[in-house]
Amino acid sequence: MKSPCTPLYTETTSANPTPAKDFTISSRLSASRRLARSHECAHELTLRHLRDPLQTFLARENPSPTAARRCYIERRGNGLRDAIGPLTTLEKVNLAFAMTWAAGFVDLVGYISLYGLYTSHMTGNTVSMARHISELDWAGVVRCGWPIVTFVFGLLLGAFIYEAEKRRRIQVPFPLAIGLEALLIATFIAAGIGSDFKADIPPQPAGKFFVMVALLAIPMGIQNVVIRKVGGINVYTTFVTGSLVKFAENLSLYLFWMRDRSRGRFRSRILKVLRVSPRTIPLQRAALTLGLWAAYLTGAVCGGFSIQLWALLGMLAPFSLLAAIALYGVFRPFLVLNEEW
Repeated sequence: MKSPCTPLYTETTSANPTPAKDFTISSRLSASRRLARSHECAHELTLRHLRDPLQTFLARENPSPTAARRCYIERRGNGLRDAIGPLTTLEKVNLAFAMTWAAGFVDLVGYISLYGLYTSHMTGNTVSMARHISELDWAGVVRCGWPIVTFVFGLLLGAFIYEAEKRRRIQVPFPLAIGLEALLIATFIAAGIGSDFKADIPPQPAGKFFVMVALLAIPMGIQNVVIRKVGGINVYTTFVTGSLVKFAENLSLYLFWMRDRSRGRFRSRILKVLRVSPRTIPLQRAALTLGLWAAYLTGAVCGGFSIQLWALLGMLAPFSLLAAIALYGVFRPFLVLNEEW
């Protein structure tokens, strides 16, 4: 009598049945062939459904960076950016710091040149507007309300540009928005500069005053939609209140994390906890948001010194920086970037 563990024989019409060992080997081979075939079918199906020919080329051939770039350049249209992919986290961090510095610079120069109006800090304008309403000073209401209206218009314009380019499958949509922002700032410099490069901006109710306010408030609104998130956290490049809130939240999370890891054995664990702290998400986010606040402060300080030394001509600094960012976005498709960039 056969044991329950005795291998069975395959069904066959031959007089000499095939041993189960051969059947096992053949079954494994068949299973391997079926698995390989299924992978091939899935790969071909994926390639068949890819819309982008360049992605198909990259998936099939896995070319070198030079070949990929050459294939990329040969394609035409705005869809070129799809091959390079969206911005990396490091790129977003650098862009956020640069644009926050520019916003602080522009905000302070605008505050001095436009008789105490903020061009990116709408909280201050809202409070001033409320004060004028309580005093029934309607001229002051218009004066403080105009930057808010133009700032919101800039937000709508930036959001429209972002959504339009997103629908065109452009994964790096900031060059047009930042280029428009730089153009408006250049127009402000050209229209507002007077003798000895000082600001020649008449006060309200002159029409030029309202135009000059719009030329700074609109670009600050546009800038808000360029970089929205970095590393899963919302970032703000034209005002710092939100950054300070996020800094406090993430710093508290990090302190609780450090307490949980070192509780009861503080002396023996604190060095290990501090060694791995830079890799924790709360501390990274706290450093990012604090850095944005520092960048805004530094930009405002630079704007204060520049307007004392070079008057309105100092606005060429944020203009040049924003123009360089826009050019980077334009030529980024032709750069070979690695994952760390």
